Amino acid sequence: FLLYLDDDSKISKDNPLSGLVLARAKMMEVLESKRANSSKKSSEKAFTVGLLSLIDVVLCIPKEEVFENVILAQDIKDAILDKNGELGKLLKIVEFTEKENFKDLNNLIKDLNISLEDLGETQREIILECRY
Repeated sequence: FLLYLDDDSKISKDNPLSGLVLARAKMMEVLESKRANSSKKSSEKAFTVGLLSLIDVVLCIPKEEVFENVILAQDIKDAILDKNGELGKLLKIVEFTEKENFKDLNNLIKDLNISLEDLGETQREIILECRY
């Protein structure tokens, strides 16, 4: 998370990547929290996946190199590196939403039991929350 902060320990307003990462992390956290069988831990993992999902862009090195010597839960690594597991599917949902790829999005939200209403509501919430 420190990679995205400016000198005043705030999310950098001048870096659009910081805003995208924060919005992605929050969207994953909120979507996960709305799922049946969600827990505080699963929501925190979803936030972490969103936060680290663009680490390769920030550091300009492949994700595999970044996570080679980093200790993280395997499901978090699998989600980020291969988009596997439920966290990986959730990351795909967020990415498809960002790219407005609604065709592929529809199947994934059904698979994770996320309603279109929850997705839309979450998106509105994140847009309002992440404005600065």
